[in-house]
Amino acid sequence: MLKKILVILCVVGVIATAHFAANNQTSQQYRLMFIPKSSLSTFWQIAIEGFETAVAEYNVYGEVRNTDSEEDIDGQIAIVRQAIAEDFDAIIISSNSYEDLAEPVREAMDAGLEVVVFDSDVNVPEVKVRVSTDNYVAGFQMGEKMAEMLGYQGDITVISFDTVTQNGNDRVNGFYDAIAQYDGVVVLADEMIPSVPSLCQEVTVQMIETYPTLAGIATFNELTTVGMCAALEALDRTDLICVGFDNNTQVLDYLERGIIDVTIVQNQFAMGYLGAEYAIQLLSGTRLEDVSIDTGTHVVTRENMFELQTALFPFYADS
Repeated sequence: MLKKILVILCVVGVIATAHFAANNQTSQQYRLMFIPKSSLSTFWQIAIEGFETAVAEYNVYGEVRNTDSEEDIDGQIAIVRQAIAEDFDAIIISSNSYEDLAEPVREAMDAGLEVVVFDSDVNVPEVKVRVSTDNYVAGFQMGEKMAEMLGYQGDITVISFDTVTQNGNDRVNGFYDAIAQYDGVVVLADEMIPSVPSLCQEVTVQMIETYPTLAGIATFNELTTVGMCAALEALDRTDLICVGFDNNTQVLDYLERGIIDVTIVQNQFAMGYLGAEYAIQLLSGTRLEDVSIDTGTHVVTRENMFELQTALFPFYADS
């Protein structure tokens, strides 16, 4: 069944390409730099595919540069300044830090580069276009579904992935606001760790051993979700209600086998594609101000993962 989903993914990718194909030629050889947080997860690889699809269709130059980890703030700052020094026309960036990337992003804008933010925001209100999940809503959806599956009562733990990116904070805040509606759902511990699966696996094991009344665990991105699931599988704890994020093949396999109960699926292909598309529009003279594109989410469970099919891998945002 998992192979069936991957075939559907390829088909939907072709459909998405056709959707965006009209009017996608430009006479200008613009130079775009795509700056994801890293390239270590399937999430970023699919976002990169979206970007590369767009630059190919628009016949512009595109380059991907990223750090080796989502926590490397200084490295990402250096990449932004490389884009300025090398005369790129635009950057499309998912910020490793909401605050620390603000100054270099402003430097890029002052130097005449167009800037589109995708996935993870930066504290620069002057940025004209943002393309992302509504991360607060995604976290709220996650909390609501977890509470429902717990029967609105149970002890849980939370494993979040940083304090410096806006998308991570928004997800956690949405999650907490959702479960705050239910007095019976109690958070026993909240650990914040780097996005490293092996580390999350260790933390998950520690939580299970420390809290005998534990009924559920929540994680908030692909890499921490994979680590949590590895721990659950090793300990054979399919009795816990566990929720996470994203849709790489490992997470889908864990979902199908009942190791994880819910994953929040984003539309990272659209983030990459639309990030490039809007950058090209800005460079072509289109007047855009304070544009915010929500690429959407889906709450995916074992019961609906095969019914959703194309919705499981949405490749473009509703206009």
